[in-house]
Amino acid sequence: MIVNGKSRDISSIDKESKLFVLQRNLLDSFLSEIPLPDNVCGFVKGKSYLDFLKPHCKKKYYLRLDIKDFFNTIKVSAVKEVLKEYIQVPDELKKRQILNVISYIVTFNRRLPQGAVTSPQISNIIFRRLDIRIRNYCRKFDINYTRYADDILFSSNSEFLHKDSFYKMIFKILSTYDFRINKKKVLKSENRIVLNGYVISDKISLSRKKLSSINRLIYAFENYNGKKKYPKTFEEFEQRLNVNKNLNGILISPNSWIETINYLAGYRAYLMSFSKERYKDICHDYSNKIKKIEMMLDKIVGYKI
Repeated sequence: MIVNGKSRDISSIDKESKLFVLQRNLLDSFLSEIPLPDNVCGFVKGKSYLDFLKPHCKKKYYLRLDIKDFFNTIKVSAVKEVLKEYIQVPDELKKRQILNVISYIVTFNRRLPQGAVTSPQISNIIFRRLDIRIRNYCRKFDINYTRYADDILFSSNSEFLHKDSFYKMIFKILSTYDFRINKKKVLKSENRIVLNGYVISDKISLSRKKLSSINRLIYAFENYNGKKKYPKTFEEFEQRLNVNKNLNGILISPNSWIETINYLAGYRAYLMSFSKERYKDICHDYSNKIKKIEMMLDKIVGYKI
């Protein structure tokens, strides 16, 4: 699979296979019951990317680090070493046998494979000790810390966050489990930081680039030749998209009517997540954009009825 222009191995498993069933059962009955620190947000039930960003609003200094080859760094020996703490079996021989079976089920080529249903939770369990060490270190300097898989974010009102000594200590903690920082993705900023299309400052909002596609669709639907005018048919809307070079090709296909509805409905649900009770006080209000999308959905659905 190509991700961000680079080749990446994804070890996906047929959901009908016995191996997938074994992994799923192991995850549901054992791995998911192991507690994780509060600062862990990736692959955690009930948490989202917004939870990862939420503690960092209204800060002066920001630092983002990315862990290189996150899953591939985790070896079978680390899986056994960490999971043995959670297997309460008095017989040591039997305990080793259980660990061997579990590690055989969840690893590939003696490493944690990206794509296996068990890998996210195991990575969080293995990282648990590091999360606690990093969190405790950050507390000494009034620094906030959250992690979403291989993405680490720090924020503070203290400039110590941007000192080399802080970075070196985090590097040292990560290296105890052979994790390395991707130096090309180190990001330092002041007053705000932009991550994956999210802007974090006083509140969490979406970048112009993140909103560009939906904004272009809304504009094409509402305007024609510089005047406010809605299309009378879906075909007319398609023509507007094709005329505009910036919109050419967006959602145009034999099933474009269905795809457009699905896209708009999905984007509406995405924006509505910002309005959830636990986020609305720290997120930008997108209610007006949601209303426009709902208006478009009503009209586009009506074109075919």
